[in-house]
Amino acid sequence: MNRQPSLKSAASASQGPPKGIRLTLEVLGKREIERELARGYAIGYPRGRDWERELDEFCTVFRAGHPSFTAKVVTDSPDRRLWLHIEGPEGAREYLEATLKMSSHEPASWKMTARWRFRRATALLRVLPDFLIIGAARSGTTSLYWYLATHPDVAPACRKEIGFFDRGFGKGLLWYRAHFPTIPASRRHRLTGGKPLLTGEATPEYLLHPQVPGRVAETLPNTKLIVLLRNPVERAYSHYHLQIRNGFESLSFEEAVEREEERLDGVQERVMAGEDSFSKELHFYSYLTRGVYADQLANWLRFFPRERLLILVTEEFHRQRAETFGRVLEFLDLSPWEPKEFPNYHRAPRTHMNPATRKRLEEYFAPHNRRLYELLGQDLGWDAS
Repeated sequence: MNRQPSLKSAASASQGPPKGIRLTLEVLGKREIERELARGYAIGYPRGRDWERELDEFCTVFRAGHPSFTAKVVTDSPDRRLWLHIEGPEGAREYLEATLKMSSHEPASWKMTARWRFRRATALLRVLPDFLIIGAARSGTTSLYWYLATHPDVAPACRKEIGFFDRGFGKGLLWYRAHFPTIPASRRHRLTGGKPLLTGEATPEYLLHPQVPGRVAETLPNTKLIVLLRNPVERAYSHYHLQIRNGFESLSFEEAVEREEERLDGVQERVMAGEDSFSKELHFYSYLTRGVYADQLANWLRFFPRERLLILVTEEFHRQRAETFGRVLEFLDLSPWEPKEFPNYHRAPRTHMNPATRKRLEEYFAPHNRRLYELLGQDLGWDAS
């Protein structure tokens, strides 16, 4: 597999990965109540257990990954709750709102529950997905997935991002089936509503991983695939800031893209050879590599006909959510439907890229974008004016 060139020669000095501090959804998932603040949220917890210590630790981790935010524990409230106050710059409340919604959907401890044990025990009685949202990361896959979950003829998986075909493939098909609705539930839905019940998942790592297309084709030969493609310059910058917030990146953006080739040296070859089912380096530091969409789509088209892939443009999705969502429903043979609202999940406060860096990235991606346009027969308008 051809390695993508870096913007210039990478620095020769090696540096280990930054300390892996990530903001989990577990603490937010255990909240009792929340209310809006002027620039964020107050999140309430019952007294008891060791909540004060746990919330203090959470604040330390959160502030390390979100330096533009404040996070503190308020212990003297009249309602006798402990309150976690998180505030930040413009856009902070919307960002926190999306994070709170996701913590409600996917508590970190869900696998340990009796519900998960029941799912594992009934795995043979469960369906496999009808559709996969395969990427790209930081391109709107979460929003699209939860919009689909509101459709009356769609039953979501028990979590949005399962990651079976990359990091979880060795767990076996029964483990994967456990995430989806039961066959009897699907039959009841068809009998009562007259329409099939669809289900699916969204794992944005799938688009990039070189072994996933073949695994999907072998396991789910009739599934439909949905891809969201974002301007690769904007996608790279968003990906970088996600890693900063989660504590996995310590370099400046310019340093990170310069060192990408060094960090990913030989990684994709090892993944393709089956030596690594999941690469942390590829997951964390593939800022430029993920934006070379032509190569990734060409790999998928080796296993699936073009009509089985719905390829959407993130910028168009953001401008025309209802219209784009309608295209998705038509692709999946679902009846017309709109959710009550189209919230933007996982939206973070925007920061501005250095203009010189932007220009260099636009030049870097230009030949790759042209190859993508030729592959799709469509100019996506990402080239600099």
